Amino acid sequence: MDLSTPSAVTVEIDELVTEGLDRSAAHRLSGALETELGRLITEQGLPPGLEQSSTPVLEIDDLEVKSGVRPERLGRDLASILYRKLGR
Repeated sequence: MDLSTPSAVTVEIDELVTEGLDRSAAHRLSGALETELGRLITEQGLPPGLEQSSTPVLEIDDLEVKSGVRPERLGRDLASILYRKLGR
């Protein structure tokens, strides 16, 4: 076992504002975000440049969403954005 590889990664999202979504849609969005971010980390590993001991703070402000986008799709898209930003 490689001791430099973490056995667990914790990602905490302090606030996820889902203005304009009802409770059910907001729940589906957050579930999709969590699932997709977990999949990305599992399949691709920690983003390059992310130090094991670091605690990055990321902000994604004012993300415009086209009407009709399903919450699950938005959650997956947000996860991809977060994953890329973690690698910077």
